[in-house]
Amino acid sequence: MTGGRHGVVIVGAGASGLHTAEALRSDGYDLPVAIVGDEPHDSYDRPPLSKALLRGELDAAALALRPANHLAGLGVERHHGRAAGLDVAARCVHLDDGRALAFDHVVIATGVRPRTLAMPGGDRALSLHTVEDGMRLRTALAGARRVVVIGGGVLGTEIAGTTVDLGAETVLACPTGEPLAALLGAEPARRVMAAHYARGLRVRRGDAGRAVGIEPAAAAGSRVVFADGTSELADVVIATVGSDPAVDWIAGSGLDTADGVRAGVDASAAPGVYAVGDVLRWPSRRFARELRVPHRTQATDSGLHVGARIATGEPVAFDPVPYFWTDQLGQRVQSHGHLGRADEVRIVAEDAERDSFVAVYCQDGRLTGVTAVKAAKAAARWRGLIEAGTSWADALAAA
Repeated sequence: MTGGRHGVVIVGAGASGLHTAEALRSDGYDLPVAIVGDEPHDSYDRPPLSKALLRGELDAAALALRPANHLAGLGVERHHGRAAGLDVAARCVHLDDGRALAFDHVVIATGVRPRTLAMPGGDRALSLHTVEDGMRLRTALAGARRVVVIGGGVLGTEIAGTTVDLGAETVLACPTGEPLAALLGAEPARRVMAAHYARGLRVRRGDAGRAVGIEPAAAAGSRVVFADGTSELADVVIATVGSDPAVDWIAGSGLDTADGVRAGVDASAAPGVYAVGDVLRWPSRRFARELRVPHRTQATDSGLHVGARIATGEPVAFDPVPYFWTDQLGQRVQSHGHLGRADEVRIVAEDAERDSFVAVYCQDGRLTGVTAVKAAKAAARWRGLIEAGTSWADALAAA
């Protein structure tokens, strides 16, 4: 074993792992804590990668979440390496270089990994997940005249907005239809995307947006071929086709790893085993369904919860109102609650002069979500109604 037995081993040195370590110490946990990460950096913020970093407004060092030696100041050991296995019965994490870390408690904070393009020439596309990816993409975009972004989710639309800002002719390929619609609903997505269209972003939908191959091209770096037989030339091709929980290293551990790490209401997956951040899948009492929330604020909420859960020993339920934001060409979009599977989505406020609106979401007769654009105060008020379990009828009466 490496370094003797640890009270807690945190596997994953991103934001969720950092917040877990901080919560352990702030809640009085004084046994040895170790954190393992496979990136060379300490914890850094990922949301600016697709915006400020690509635009050259920030450098990699500015993304650090804490000063150097912060973990050492907390008395937390930092281990650089990749986790290769988890033995729950023996209470041991195995690293790929042969080291083994014994624990009383383990926290799985390994996040997600981006999907790759499963098509001929898919390796010609760049992706964006780490700071190294961001610096590589920033270099590639310098002077690029034509960009194709494959994928119409939050990351894809943020990157497309950035490349439009940088002056590149940008095509967004979204075979499922309107970008952002799967997340926000059709009408809120249409309103958010209007700012992109006004700036010249071109969207390909359906088979015209279903990339089937990427070829080298003499006139540009690449030619992206689509299912309808047409193509687009691009100096840079960027893949933003989703991500999967990074749980391959715990295969054979006995944990349920279908779509993340399945945990109980207190975020424990087994006695002494916890999950946090993007990888956590848990039964939300508030929304009466299992959730996995791959957003930045989940790293903070779940990390603070699990750190306190271990430090105090109290099996308090983890039941937040999820929250995420995205900046889309100068629009701050804020969403609270659970937006998926909505029975109804309704616009309850709008200001055409400011391009501002508020949309609310209903499931099973209850208010379950809100999306607000340029309306932070309204978003906070509707969040309060979600927290209170307000019925749909009462929520509309309060609109």
